[in-house]
Amino acid sequence: MTNFEKRLLKGLETHAHPRDLGLYIHVPFCRTRCHFCSFYVTPYHERRIQEFVSALVTELTCYGQRALFHRCPISTVYFGGGTPSVLKNQQLMEILYVLGEAFSLDSQVEITIEMDPSTVNETSLQSALSMGVNRLSFGVQTFEGEEWSLLGRSGGMNAISHATWLATQIGFSNVSLDLMYGLPKQTLTSWQQSLRQAIELRPQHISCYALTLEEGTRFHRDTQAGNLPATEPVLEMVMQDLAISYLGAEGYQHYEVSNFAWPGMECRHNLRYWSGKDYLGAGPSAQSYVSGMRFGNVADLAAYGNMLNRQELPIESLDVLSQEERARERVIFGLRMTQGVPSDDIVPICEGQWQSSIERMIDGGLLVWENNRLKTTEMGSRQLDSIAVQLL
Repeated sequence: MTNFEKRLLKGLETHAHPRDLGLYIHVPFCRTRCHFCSFYVTPYHERRIQEFVSALVTELTCYGQRALFHRCPISTVYFGGGTPSVLKNQQLMEILYVLGEAFSLDSQVEITIEMDPSTVNETSLQSALSMGVNRLSFGVQTFEGEEWSLLGRSGGMNAISHATWLATQIGFSNVSLDLMYGLPKQTLTSWQQSLRQAIELRPQHISCYALTLEEGTRFHRDTQAGNLPATEPVLEMVMQDLAISYLGAEGYQHYEVSNFAWPGMECRHNLRYWSGKDYLGAGPSAQSYVSGMRFGNVADLAAYGNMLNRQELPIESLDVLSQEERARERVIFGLRMTQGVPSDDIVPICEGQWQSSIERMIDGGLLVWENNRLKTTEMGSRQLDSIAVQLL
């Protein structure tokens, strides 16, 4: 047992057991790395995938054997990556079976799998649906050919429409599409075209993420070297406004700064993050937040497997948050949601410098009190990072 694991288990003994959990599973395999991606991924190889599945099963079993987690209700499961759709049907079945044994899957559990449209076929979708997967998330990013190539995406764009249509025909009633704006060489016209094509596919959920030039990515290196033009901030704001108005007119509710959904079709798993609820992460680089303790797995597939072969939880970082830190984070993440944060979450910690910061941002037009909830204004929603810095 590692020191991190000892500290984690000792800390959890002194905290209240979670009432329920969200579970994130990181599947770190990709055929190619997209030029904007900063997540931990490793090249696709069938033997390594099976080794990963075996290690993942061990990790989930280890957690399930702990009194704190044994038979704990799981409300949401999210397979992210990487490309979770590289998992074979039998491998996915094995993972879901172990989940049901180690924990207790809620009768209304939301199970999401991120999918590369080019890896989808009728058999894999039917199999996933029969196993209880009830939400799909397709990484589209753009419908424009030049932008698609610039992202370093593999597969063909024609697969997007086919995969979405096929999922609906098979019986999936909760499909999400991810789009990106602020891409190099992207124009307002091409962004509107991507929004239009996404809407035509009638997904229940659409995410619109602004490109972030993360250090270590191909885009970051090319931009720093002057080989790739960065999008002007003003254009990026106009693109965000266009998404809000365009999707709103089509019945999509803007419920979080980057997310839109038909009423009642919000991503329940991500809502856990923004609401400060407990979630457990499994797989290399996965992050967890349970009972005020934040811990992260080692971001290396070989090290991850070796630690689990020794029956050690693959944790490489651990932070214990005070009650005040937990409350402040709940407010900061809650401000990402358009519904804002209830006053009951704020009043107990709204004192001294923190109270002054909130009042200053209200006076500056970034925050507003509305129906006993603290919310960002339109201007504030564009400055969430600045707001977070001031509140931390």
